Amino acid sequence: MRRGVEWSIPICARLHAACDLPIWIKPNAGLPTVEAGAIHYHTSAEFFASHFARLREAGASFVGACCGSTPEFVRALVKAR
Repeated sequence: MRRGVEWSIPICARLHAACDLPIWIKPNAGLPTVEAGAIHYHTSAEFFASHFARLREAGASFVGACCGSTPEFVRALVKAR
């Protein structure tokens, strides 16, 4: 089960409904797992960016990426817009 960008959509919608300020949403690349003592995130940049339109529809003014993301995630967001 993934818990990252897709979970940010209803949170973004609630924030947007509660105020008329710009919403900046920076989801994680899912929940981390520890494998062989190292932290790994299993969300791909493509999966992450595939939620861009839904985040904008939910009221996001700015969309970024946080924990577990790489510059590739941001490049994918730019392509998705």
